[in-house]
Amino acid sequence: MTVKTATDAEIRIVSREKNRSEENMFRKLLSLALAGLLLHTASVQPTFAQSKAGAQAQLIEKVKAQILHLGVGEASRVTVRLRNNAKMEGYISQTGEDSFEVTNKKTGGATTIAYDDVAQVKGKGLSTGAKIGIGIAIGAAVTITALYIAFKKNGLGHGPLIP
Repeated sequence: MTVKTATDAEIRIVSREKNRSEENMFRKLLSLALAGLLLHTASVQPTFAQSKAGAQAQLIEKVKAQILHLGVGEASRVTVRLRNNAKMEGYISQTGEDSFEVTNKKTGGATTIAYDDVAQVKGKGLSTGAKIGIGIAIGAAVTITALYIAFKKNGLGHGPLIP
């Protein structure tokens, strides 16, 4: 058996071909990475810090929405914390475009408050989630009671459940 050894020229040719294929692969990967980076850069939208005036306007709109949601009348009890840390309690007796009125139930005195003076509004009473939870609990209690009565009437409430 004869062992053929590669000459230096053959080794150089094979190594050049290998280097060329590695260079082509590197170029392809680099071009794919650059294309992906370009697409990513094009899809990113710049976000700018919101100005103080913009944040203030957003807070005013939020306060207006809360006041409108609570409604007007003695049932719409609120606690309002103002920017100067003063606290007002009562019910909303009137709403307007730029302000609303809180009436103290004990004294009957009404105070007009501008929306931009408000730091926080808290409504009194139960939230919607709490009301739903109470409704579900009442429904479950009624269902369990009805099942208990039905089992008692039909004689299923005594003895083992499996004969």
